[in-house]
Amino acid sequence: MAVFAINETPTKGIEEPTLWAQAYFTTVEHIARFVDLPAQSLKRPERLKQTKIQTRLKEIHALLRRVRPWFNPIMLPGPGTSENRFLPLGS
Repeated sequence: MAVFAINETPTKGIEEPTLWAQAYFTTVEHIARFVDLPAQSLKRPERLKQTKIQTRLKEIHALLRRVRPWFNPIMLPGPGTSENRFLPLGS
């Protein structure tokens, strides 16, 4: 089974909300509410492939790729040692 990765484009050009749900430890229904689409549109394969649905999912995926760096930790040297420590962005 494929794994959802924010920095990657979808396989075969189709966004898979089930992979999003697994990656974020939630349900497809919750993903549907988040992306402002009916849950049945993300559950039924024939509706999932519709242009409107895929366009919305790709837009959200693009947003996630753009904001992801804001939430990644930055490696900084620790004070007085050669050890590294992680600090959240903005610290």
